[in-house]
Amino acid sequence: MKKPLLTLAAAFIFCAVAFSQNTDGDKNTGSSNPPLTAASFAEAHLQKFEQDVQLTDSQRVFLFEAYKKLYNNRQAATTRTSSREQINVKQQSQQIFEASCDSILTKEQRRQLTQKQEERKQQSINNHLRTLNK
Repeated sequence: MKKPLLTLAAAFIFCAVAFSQNTDGDKNTGSSNPPLTAASFAEAHLQKFEQDVQLTDSQRVFLFEAYKKLYNNRQAATTRTSSREQINVKQQSQQIFEASCDSILTKEQRRQLTQKQEERKQQSINNHLRTLNK
């Protein structure tokens, strides 16, 4: 039951990190996107999270802080000298974040997240199969 929740959280984090990196190409296009901050990262992820699960105000505050901490830990990991060390720090931050999520959500909310993840997984498989059949 924990694995789907952890995978969903990891997918959110991966997307945020993958799309948050600013390259020289982005600078040349005149992109008006503001730089990513811990607060904007947290807010964006909470909005996605709340599409799947209704959160209480206290859960929202708790998860907002957990997302900010995750962002800051992942940013700090990029200052490490070795790739292996960066990966280890990022994995540890992810595990801490997932434990935080697991501790604050009710059993029903975890069930809803798992169900949504399975639906997305099936939709992704179906889309891929349609692409292959074209």
